[in-house]
Amino acid sequence: MINQGNKSLQQNLRWLLLPVLFAFILLLTILIHSALQQNMPGADFYIFWNAGKSFFIDRINPYSLEVITQNQLGILHRLAGSGKLNLAFAYPFYSLFGILPNIFLSFDWALSLSYAANLVWLICLLFWIFPEQKKLTSISVFLLFPIVFGLVMGNFAIPITLALLFFYGLIIQKGYRSTPIQAVSGVLLAWATLKPQFVWLLLIFALMYAWKNKLRPFLIAFFSGLAFLIALSFALLPDWLTGWLHIMKAYAVYQQVNPAVFDLIQAVAPQPIVQGLGIIILALLAVVSILLLVRWWKGKETWLLVAAWLGMTTFLFHPHGMSYEQIPSLIPMILWMAMPGTSKSRTATAFWVITILLSWLPLFLRGNNPAIEKAPVLLIAVWITWLARQNTGDDAQVSPVFTV
Repeated sequence: MINQGNKSLQQNLRWLLLPVLFAFILLLTILIHSALQQNMPGADFYIFWNAGKSFFIDRINPYSLEVITQNQLGILHRLAGSGKLNLAFAYPFYSLFGILPNIFLSFDWALSLSYAANLVWLICLLFWIFPEQKKLTSISVFLLFPIVFGLVMGNFAIPITLALLFFYGLIIQKGYRSTPIQAVSGVLLAWATLKPQFVWLLLIFALMYAWKNKLRPFLIAFFSGLAFLIALSFALLPDWLTGWLHIMKAYAVYQQVNPAVFDLIQAVAPQPIVQGLGIIILALLAVVSILLLVRWWKGKETWLLVAAWLGMTTFLFHPHGMSYEQIPSLIPMILWMAMPGTSKSRTATAFWVITILLSWLPLFLRGNNPAIEKAPVLLIAVWITWLARQNTGDDAQVSPVFTV
């Protein structure tokens, strides 16, 4: 009872720290703005910021050609060419709700605020997930290139990562089941559906976990939150779905992207068989994913192994595969490093250090070979294979304790 009371007190204190954190975010925003001055990166963020400003302030449809032109001139300082929809806002309308405070600021201040908020919330969440003796390890998460790249680009990858870490790190791994935490997690994951290719398998698993463990507040918050976001989107912009689908259709034509696994195959296989072999591998990935989910449901696999596989598979299915899109495959490893026992494991340390080093491979060696950008996921596959061999098959435990 005492431990339970202490745990509840600690959770309440964390909520009371929110005003302090908001003040710190404002201070950090000023510092970042002063440091960057006129050298503002964040091309991805510009698209979201301009889409939000165009609609909520200028009353212009964010999917319109006018906004696309503004994006091209603002980022490229020129037009992309006749008929090209480069740099279009290609997300569901409700994604803009996540940056509402920023749209009333100039771009430089909006980006600085976004950087500060993402940094502070990610640090706080990692500190919350990692035990006291592993705080230093939590900071090493910022040595992963996909995390750094996502932060610099200013897109929605980091906020979505926060939503996934909140559920998998706090609700599953730490065992926090209070109604406020479940409700916040449900709403965050509902908003995270704005980038379905980034979250779909881990989201399915989260919903299955919530259903199996009777996490009613989470399920209610997720489905009601998603319904509210969609309904509010239609109320504000009745034709947003049509505009979004039009942009997505055009995007698929001019980008002509394939799942990430195709680039990996292309590096080692003759061009004529890449398409067929890629489809076969994707089918096998889907079958294994289903089998693992069934085994987990029956209590024969740990949640960590299933999440690790689904994170890797999400990236291999991803129709682009940029570095920050590898984050779903890294989240389970981050959580694994937060578990008791891994700090004493030379194997765990080796996996973590090599993962950090390989994650920077795309920055230095990419060139004209897109497979280089996807190559770090191969280490995740090796880690999953090793993890499967350690699996006790007892889902009552968070994971095996590794002391290798």
